[in-house]
Amino acid sequence: MAANPFTRTQLGNPTHTYRGYGIKRPSVAESSHPRYSAPIDAPGDSTVRILRWACNSPANTIESGNRWGLSTKIPRAMTFPCGQVYGTNRAEVNIGDSSPHRKPLPGKPSRKGMQIPDSDGDPWRRLPVPESCRRVFTLIFIVSAMTVLPPRLGSEEVSPPAVVMQVEGGEIHITPPDEQLKVSSQDLQEWVRSAAGAVVHYYGHFPVPQVTLQIRAGRRNGVSRGVTYAKGGGLITVKVGLGTETDALKDDWVLTHEMIHLAFPSMAENHHWIEEGISTYVEPVARAQADQFPVAGVWKQFILDMPKGQPAPGDRGLDQTPTWGRTYWGGAMFCLVADVQIRERTRNRKGLQDSLRAILNQGGVITQDWKIERAFAIGDRATGTDVLQSLYQEMRDKPAPVDLEQLWQKLGVALKDGEVVFNDNAVDAAIRRAIVSPPH
Repeated sequence: MAANPFTRTQLGNPTHTYRGYGIKRPSVAESSHPRYSAPIDAPGDSTVRILRWACNSPANTIESGNRWGLSTKIPRAMTFPCGQVYGTNRAEVNIGDSSPHRKPLPGKPSRKGMQIPDSDGDPWRRLPVPESCRRVFTLIFIVSAMTVLPPRLGSEEVSPPAVVMQVEGGEIHITPPDEQLKVSSQDLQEWVRSAAGAVVHYYGHFPVPQVTLQIRAGRRNGVSRGVTYAKGGGLITVKVGLGTETDALKDDWVLTHEMIHLAFPSMAENHHWIEEGISTYVEPVARAQADQFPVAGVWKQFILDMPKGQPAPGDRGLDQTPTWGRTYWGGAMFCLVADVQIRERTRNRKGLQDSLRAILNQGGVITQDWKIERAFAIGDRATGTDVLQSLYQEMRDKPAPVDLEQLWQKLGVALKDGEVVFNDNAVDAAIRRAIVSPPH
């Protein structure tokens, strides 16, 4: 039985969710001082009992209770009186001992993942709660394993050895899964090298001197549940399904997305959109520049998915609207608009890629906590413009929708009968080509 499965790690962002078809295991963060996060990290056949809970309802009111809830497995959704708790929702909670004398853990490792949208938006937005009331709203998960693992006996129980992969500018310490996958160890290494190659190609070198990559076996085929941490100079965890085929690894975007997180400093929580927006935007562009993804596929994805980042009624700007769509595709839309504007102002000599390389080369990596203004100032100096700073002022605290149809027309790209059609006579056709072309 797992006596205490919680990992007490002080996090800057309590949300730990994913984009894709999988549902994450719920994670929660303490709402009273000191602030901790206690993600549920237990086998899929574990039991979860909810002792006390609190949530922000869609009506923006805080509800609380002490009903028992029980799930025989890590649930896809837990039902409370305030509605469904989905993988992308947030909770303000208190974990374990609430003694005011407890000392906070040192450091603040960042944690970044990929989210999935739910059908009702993101009702669990963080609300201000008077400090005198915070201890009342408590959520405690007790997780106990349903099975007892046998003791390790003999050499057959020894975990596979770690592999150190050298890449330009750094090294990747790969911890393979304990279980045997359908793909070989060589297949996994080629997958890792390919993802790292796209990142090196885009940024000029690998973002950090050393990163640890923990590959775990998953029950669902394909690559899923990627999360990036600042711990130890960089830590990425990702799952590969037991029956995953080699073609799925070749088509994977998750690992590239996670590695890109290494190349930008950790932001305050209300700036999480720029962290995820950069990874969402740069990932297909970097893979296309490295000949790992078709150029038409980049623009098809942008045309289909960028509208998810547009502001909805009640939107208060990127800094104050932490929904899934605004965080990922709103952030990506910011990056696309910035890329185009930089290239327009520099006659296509510079782009967002130059800004991001400059931020990285000035030490802006995941292990560093920066203000967003500092990162954008460095990025603008690299291009000789003020695009990032001015665009941020425009989109930070007001909706600022983007006329995407006009943008696609200027770039000379359209979707007809499900296929991408390019117009090389469009005003900004050269900019469209330059975005997905390797830098000179």
